[in-house]
Amino acid sequence: MVQPPTRAVAPPAAVGQVVDPLDLGACTTAFLRTLEGRNASPETIRAYTTSLTQFLAYLAATYPSGLRADEVQQEDVEEYLIALSRRGLSGVTRANRLAAIRELFRFLVRRGLLPHSPAIEVSTPKREQKGRVWLRPDEYTKLLSAAGGTPRDFCILQLFLQTGLRVSELCARPSQSCGYTYLHYRCHTEALRRPPQGPPEF
Repeated sequence: MVQPPTRAVAPPAAVGQVVDPLDLGACTTAFLRTLEGRNASPETIRAYTTSLTQFLAYLAATYPSGLRADEVQQEDVEEYLIALSRRGLSGVTRANRLAAIRELFRFLVRRGLLPHSPAIEVSTPKREQKGRVWLRPDEYTKLLSAAGGTPRDFCILQLFLQTGLRVSELCARPSQSCGYTYLHYRCHTEALRRPPQGPPEF
């Protein structure tokens, strides 16, 4: 009687390390890889990497025995933002850090690894209201006097001081748009202005 061929069966515990699917480091790495798949810009990936690396470092220092993704609570995220505030980080920076944390946990919820995100109800830090800084009359005069010997620099400073024109907006203007009497441009407020200037020296 012919015996059927036997199959080689791997042992129950194959050689290799078992990775916890809720390991925070592994979850973060998987999330950052999805950013590459979504064609996120290198700057975005770099910013998310920095934000999440620092968040994980904070959790590691707070919980030396380790913390899994499903053990992170809303209070942990809020305490992290408080720690950033005490370090003097601005509301804009803290809001960006929170946005990265939210995206990480939103990713884990979509993957079915978590029932809900611990960061979803965390309030977004507000942007600080900073007053405008104005030049004093003597500072204004000294600045123009320093550029008085170079018509091109003097003209550029006049545009900046009189209109609030951005450097990028000035550099983007073609030389053909500069007339003898007026320089036509649209500033970042979308209001069309016609500031007076002298002969086109640049």
